[in-house]
Amino acid sequence: ELLSHFPVQYAGIAGLLLAFWLGKGRYRMALVALVGLFLNSFLCVGSLLTTPPPPLSRPADLRVFHANVLHTRTEYQPLIDTIRQLKPDFFVLQELTSDGIRSLAELKREYPHQDRILSKDYFWILVGSRTPFTTDLVAKKTHKVLFLTSTVRGQAVSLLTVHTRTPLLPGWFAERNRQLAFVSRQLARVERPAVLVGDFNISVFSPVYK
Repeated sequence: ELLSHFPVQYAGIAGLLLAFWLGKGRYRMALVALVGLFLNSFLCVGSLLTTPPPPLSRPADLRVFHANVLHTRTEYQPLIDTIRQLKPDFFVLQELTSDGIRSLAELKREYPHQDRILSKDYFWILVGSRTPFTTDLVAKKTHKVLFLTSTVRGQAVSLLTVHTRTPLLPGWFAERNRQLAFVSRQLARVERPAVLVGDFNISVFSPVYK
């Protein structure tokens, strides 16, 4: 599955090989490269040229700030300043360490409603909200997914966030797929407006993503 993420690169390599083998007069190899170029270009076009969603019936009235905070980060003031400048209804920060969460404690004044989850190893997801919310405890305990429901400006909304493992090992691959399948099912069931945000460690070219 990891190899499925790179059709753009494969198409580029096939194009270079096509030109190289044509220049050398090796037409059989050029034909192989042409087939590779066609197949990978087809995958790229099919995944990237999607139909845009229909226009909103009214202006969007929900703002969510999301960032994957590199776990080696030690300076958090720029992040705090950005959140305060943008004034989102929710912020979702991923790959935080325990020290990072302590460094963001001053955001409690503007975002008194917070929840967090240990998403993998020593890395946390932290969600802050201006409005009270409820957390789906089953999603949190069994799938490491924060599934929140709140009311923002009179509208009930849900927010789901997940940070899956990088699928480098069979167990991590299976865990990632279970989490993505879970959030997909939850989104299909929820009747209120919902937002899914996170670091999915997957590309649009993956058959699992499709």
